[in-house]
Formats: sequence, structure tokens, C-alpha cells
Amino acid sequence: MIVGINGAECGPVHRDWADGLGARLLGRVEFSESGCWSWTGAIDKKGYGRIRINKCVLKAHRVAYEEWEGPIPPGLTLDHLCRNHACINPHHLEPVTNQENVLRGDGPCARNARATHCPQGHPYDAENTYVWPATGYRACRVCKRAHRSRYYCSLGPAEREQRNKKSRESRKGGASL
Repeated sequence: MIVGINGAECGPVHRDWADGLGARLLGRVEFSESGCWSWTGAIDKKGYGRIRINKCVLKAHRVAYEEWEGPIPPGLTLDHLCRNHACINPHHLEPVTNQENVLRGDGPCARNARATHCPQGHPYDAENTYVWPATGYRACRVCKRAHRSRYYCSLGPAEREQRNKKSRESRKGGASL
């Protein structure tokens, strides 16, 4: 079952809809010296080529990959190795997990995952990095400690005493009357 860009089911896959598809695809590309086959037909907002087949709008690079390489394995998405979203060259496309595709990119998630030091220059290593188990979010222990210290120092004497009292009570294992 092919699913179109808008999520609509386009019916079962039949080879009869694909008669001449390779020639139709190649008729809408511009070949570059880099090896990219840049789609010259309709392009969506993100720069991906679009093609209409049997009243169903599909992504051109996915159609090209399936035409010349075979089905995209379930659970995988196509990564443009050339970083050109309009490219439909099947040799520039690799089936990968969505996580791998995102981490290979240049978005905020990928940049943060590649970071080896916090913005203040402290290393993200085993001793200095706290990772939240639920989210995988990383924090620099040195920066967190400095932040807590600045916050504590910004409190007035009464607020500091109240926090100290709560801290002492929690260490004793219960609240005092």
C-alpha cells in the first residue's frame, strides 16, 4: 500500500502504474557534476521533489529509490547523503532509521548530540555530565553547581535559613514539630 504525502492511501502497488516511470523521472531531472539528479518538477516547502502518480502525490526521491533499488525497508527513511533534498539519484540515498537521519543532519538535535563541551567550555565527559534518564538531556555538572550557588546567594537571609532548615530536616528523615 502506497501512502501519499497527505497521508492518503493510494491503493495497492501495481506495476502497471509504473510503466515508463523511470523515463518519466529522468525527464524531470537536471544532472550536475556532483552526481546529483536534481528534480526540476514540483518541489515542496522543504525542498523535496513531488510527483503525482494515479492522483496521488508522492515524494520523488522515494519513488526513484523504489523504482531503481527496490522497496524501502519497513521502519527506515531515506537519507540524502549529498544533502541536496531535490536529488533523486538512488546512489545518493541510503535507508536509515529516523534517529540516524536526524543525527546526520545539521539541525539543533544533531548539533547538540555532537557537542563535546558545554557552552562555557567544560567537557561533556563521564565525571562532568548528568544525563536525565527519561529524556537523555545532558547538563554540565560544573555549570549546574555554579547556577545553584548563584541562586542560593541571591536569596535573602530568611529564605536561606528556611532552605537550610528544610535541608536539615530531610537529612534527618522527617520534619520536626
